[in-house]
Amino acid sequence: MACIKSAQRAALTALAPEAPYLAAGTMSGVVDMLFSASANIEIFGLDFQSDSPDLPLLASAPSADRFNRLSWPLQKQRLFHQ
Repeated sequence: MACIKSAQRAALTALAPEAPYLAAGTMSGVVDMLFSASANIEIFGLDFQSDSPDLPLLASAPSADRFNRLSWPLQKQRLFHQ
């Protein structure tokens, strides 16, 4: 099977339910290719129209810990009308 797009990370992922985004959090218990001890949460755009094989990184933030789980909750609708 051919790879359409990729992000070279040792990470847990979660797809955004309502937008073309993918969250990636540095996976706990895994050593990456650079033997880094850092942890990050990153947001990638799901852009399938560009010719680049890499997903575009939209945002990144350091994390105090690595991730065991990662989920992207559904956005709740407003309960009250204004």
